[in-house]
Amino acid sequence: MRKLIPITRGGQISLPADIRHRWGAQKVVLIDEGNQLVVKPVPTDPIRALIGKFPLPAGVTVDSLTAQYREDEAEAEDRKWHEYYHGNLPRVAE
Repeated sequence: MRKLIPITRGGQISLPADIRHRWGAQKVVLIDEGNQLVVKPVPTDPIRALIGKFPLPAGVTVDSLTAQYREDEAEAEDRKWHEYYHGNLPRVAE
């Protein structure tokens, strides 16, 4: 399927609704391959998207991986804001 999509003056494009609904993705990745641009959907839950692609170690479940990922992300976010508010990171000039 090919669709001609205009690019706004601000550099934005809109994916047609039928394509958005078909892929069901909230985000896409744009890949510049030199002679072409490729738009690929990004799974909403990247861990669940990998189910069945790789064997899991004994005792590890997708739910436990997801929980650990979310915990790690929350800790990283907390560290970032703690460093920002306690002066360890440069503040953006207002």
